[in-house]
Amino acid sequence: MTFYLCEDCANFMYDPITVCPQCGAASVCVAEESDEVHAERIRASKGDAKAQRSLGQRYYEGDGLPQNYEIAVFWYRKSAEQGNAGAQVLLGLCYKDGIGVPKNQAAAVQLYQQAADQKHPLGQMLLGMCYMIGAGVPKNLSRGVELYQAAAERGEITAQFSLGTCYEGGAGVERNWSMAAKWYHRAAEGGHAEAQYRFGWLLECGVGVEKDACSAAEWYRKSAAQGNAEAQYRLGLMLLHAVGTEENVMESMRYCRMAAEQGYPEAKCMLGIYHFYGHGVERDFTESKRLLREAASAGSRSAKKFLRKWIFLYVKEQWRRS
Repeated sequence: MTFYLCEDCANFMYDPITVCPQCGAASVCVAEESDEVHAERIRASKGDAKAQRSLGQRYYEGDGLPQNYEIAVFWYRKSAEQGNAGAQVLLGLCYKDGIGVPKNQAAAVQLYQQAADQKHPLGQMLLGMCYMIGAGVPKNLSRGVELYQAAAERGEITAQFSLGTCYEGGAGVERNWSMAAKWYHRAAEGGHAEAQYRFGWLLECGVGVEKDACSAAEWYRKSAAQGNAEAQYRLGLMLLHAVGTEENVMESMRYCRMAAEQGYPEAKCMLGIYHFYGHGVERDFTESKRLLREAASAGSRSAKKFLRKWIFLYVKEQWRRS
């Protein structure tokens, strides 16, 4: 579909003109888009709030239209003003990050509040986050937890995870490991990688839930597959020591390397130890010391401890091999 679009007010026409009859701007250009997108544009121009929000998302993401944050905001605003909760959240995020509009945290909070008043889960979660850190509103941990709870009960995965962290750390609520485990589990089942790691850790340690190393390993594996470095490291340890899973030194090495490549200090320390003893890799004292020093510099206490015993262990290994 070929037509003429005003870049200032998003008015569209089919006649070949250069000045927009709606706003008077001389910013009319030739535009082309699919029949599907054009049908959505027509609905949006007639005041359909859902179509306005959808068209805004297309401009924001560059989906079937040239990416243009300012025009995305234009359509988000049109939809939000009609009370579309999803558009209110999206426009709020634009204000939060200063995308297509000047950054304005107070405006973002107002839009989150409008969406939350309609029980929109993401609006509740984002408003809760603002209260937790005092962004655009006075800091109020209890209010933040209330909003997380409301969003979590409506299935918002990030809110479920965040509520778990509140119960774990005693932020806005009394510390309760069982409740932390409950919400981490809910978020983990929804695919939240950090929640999968934390729930796995609780299962491994038997905190807030019955100890279950096999289940812990499975949750670590799911989190590790999504790139969580802590889960990759913990799974590597379990594979090395046959805890909750069969011993597999090569797989242990692979997971530790994945975590180390993301800069996780303890994983680098473990790789250094692997190279020192030749576990799953050729013995290499030089590479071992390099990895241990990097890990120690990044804050690994285990690496610092191993380096303090380096000479003694090195001599012991040399004597054992002779």
